[in-house]
Amino acid sequence: MVNYTIGAEGSKVRNDLATCENLLNLLAEASAALDLLNIEIEAARNEVIPEEVRAELAAIEFEYAAKVDHANERIKWLTNEAKDAALRVGYTVKSERVQAVYAKGRITWDAKALDGYLIHQPALAAFRSEGEPSISIRWNKR
Repeated sequence: MVNYTIGAEGSKVRNDLATCENLLNLLAEASAALDLLNIEIEAARNEVIPEEVRAELAAIEFEYAAKVDHANERIKWLTNEAKDAALRVGYTVKSERVQAVYAKGRITWDAKALDGYLIHQPALAAFRSEGEPSISIRWNKR
């Protein structure tokens, strides 16, 4: 098990709860900074685009909004239909540009109950293994 990571500044960072929380806070701050930068870019664009052009762009956005919504709904419907069809086929189906990847259902066991049963049947321990932990970063809803 690694006790430290080399950070962007080259310093050793201990892998404990406080450090993890700090890194997550830094990640959130970096993301917020990027959001602010994008707002600044949009403001700079608006400064050089005359009001009449911005109004025309807004009208174009409005004109196409229903078409975009319809296209998104069609994509959502086709995605669900393709998933259902792939489930019925029972394997991955590929087209020229898209594929519906079939994944077998996971087999799960009641780990607590089986661990308790190991007391009475220790030979079952040979069939038990535990994988490495993994981490995914998920953004909290605002």
